[in-house]
Amino acid sequence: MKRCTRCNKKRGVLDRIFGLDKDYCDDCLMTVNKEIREKRTVSEPVPKSPERSS
Repeated sequence: MKRCTRCNKKRGVLDRIFGLDKDYCDDCLMTVNKEIREKRTVSEPVPKSPERSS
């Protein structure tokens, strides 16, 4: 059986065929995506749009 690269959990044949990624299990993939989204929202504040002069 192949294992997840991140958590070393065993991955069955169906998990690998229908999974979202070849190397990571779906749980780890969702965790990584969540960490990336949290990092992006904290580190990149939304820029203010420039005010237009009339």
